Amino acid sequence: MARANAILSAVQRIHEAALDTDRSRPRRAWTAALEGMVRLVHGDHSLLVVRDKSNGKTGMAVSVGLDEADLTRFLGHDAVSLMMPVVQALPEGSAMVRSRLMSDARFERSALFNDVVRPAKGFYSITARLELPSLSSMLVVCRSRQASDFDRQTTARLQTILPLLGHSLELQHRLQHAEQASARLTDTLNRVDTGIIVVDQAARILFANHAAETLLAAGRGIGVEGHALSTSDYAAARSLRLLIADCAKTSTPGGPLSLSCGDHRPPLRIVVAAFPEETSGIGMLWPDSARPAAILLVNDPERGWAISKEALQKGFGLTAAEADVAIEIALGDGRQAAAERLGIAMTTVRSHLSNIFAKTGVRRQAELIRLLLQQQ
Repeated sequence: MARANAILSAVQRIHEAALDTDRSRPRRAWTAALEGMVRLVHGDHSLLVVRDKSNGKTGMAVSVGLDEADLTRFLGHDAVSLMMPVVQALPEGSAMVRSRLMSDARFERSALFNDVVRPAKGFYSITARLELPSLSSMLVVCRSRQASDFDRQTTARLQTILPLLGHSLELQHRLQHAEQASARLTDTLNRVDTGIIVVDQAARILFANHAAETLLAAGRGIGVEGHALSTSDYAAARSLRLLIADCAKTSTPGGPLSLSCGDHRPPLRIVVAAFPEETSGIGMLWPDSARPAAILLVNDPERGWAISKEALQKGFGLTAAEADVAIEIALGDGRQAAAERLGIAMTTVRSHLSNIFAKTGVRRQAELIRLLLQQQ
């Protein structure tokens, strides 16, 4: 019964370690898992080293019963050079007692014992080499010279949990890479000026990048009500919900949909597309209870131009007033709307446009818009 409990305890700790993907803190979970394995075979100290096959670097080194000097020595170049021939001789995936590979007398005369193992007060050991799809790992559990060697029953106990250890190491590695990919993706999306919103079938917001959060917080045309996407216009809200529902059912894009912002501002333009869960590989970021249904691209015509005034003045020699008119014209809703937003007369807009055309070398508003778009 005691052996069964020891195995169950070790298994539980290994499972817990696999789910610990936080690289910012010490490997407490794997240290606890290693402690469980040491107790399982009544060892004195242990070492687990994991290397990433993609770059050959040590991704993790965890020890129990070794001080910093011992650990540094075991991981040093000289120690690795002495240990690797022994480790490579081990059958992959099998727990092997050292005395089956090398007699005690021969081991006592070896540099491996005298330079590496003896300073840590070790002598007998069980070693296992695990070759995983992404990782190469080595586990060593040791006893002192005063203790007895590991017997077959004790070795079998460690052998029982080796497959779980390998699967857990590989699982943690993949989870860490998935989290890193998610963080890189989120960072990229937050750099985009277009608002990006991921919603479920009920229009509940699952993700919004920085540009979308700014729009939602401002409440201009689009906002949040009870964790769900909402609009100030009932008809537009209904159309948006229908587009999201259609995307969830048919996986076809919808829109563009225009949302009035009021205050004579240009409307937001929204394109709704089905969330590409099967091909994106990021659907796993949400639980089954909150599956993404659609992704919304929200374009605020004013957002992209708010920072371009100085560039227009410097690049084309426009005055501040002329740059304002150029930006308003680029919004695409005509001279009258530009005049109203700027609070100036139409004759003033025409005069500024004449100067803008001369300075930029274009003749029509369409050409001006294309030119300004290239300055983004």
